Amino acid sequence: MGTQKQLIEKIESVRKELIVVVEEEGYHSPKSLAISKKLDKLLNLYELHKEKDKLKNI
Repeated sequence: MGTQKQLIEKIESVRKELIVVVEEEGYHSPKSLAISKKLDKLLNLYELHKEKDKLKNI
């Protein structure tokens, strides 16, 4: 994925999508779970980028 800013924007977009789907279909719907997994992956990627940036600055 592109820059850290783009990653943050994607995380925010998926987070908003998850909120809408959860309100419409509930927490345990297949669509909610799929979007939640996607959000988890994006958040993990973000954390990985942050760790790499920390290591670069050492």
